[in-house]
Amino acid sequence: MAELTYEGLPKIVPLRAAQGFGVAHQDIDPRGLPVLGDDGAEGGRVVDLWVDRSEMLFRYLELDLGAAGGA
Repeated sequence: MAELTYEGLPKIVPLRAAQGFGVAHQDIDPRGLPVLGDDGAEGGRVVDLWVDRSEMLFRYLELDLGAAGGA
């Protein structure tokens, strides 16, 4: 069972499902950016951020590993 907020909503959800949340205008939105390994090779791309509604911060990056081109 998912952990819930005081209001009874799932606590950690993707940003696409978290109405009223977003990336601050002064910060870089990582969605669409590549994720690089220590060797410099692209391992995937960020597709979404997962927000902790109770703490009002991002907990996880959701990656598309298929975007790495054959990994």
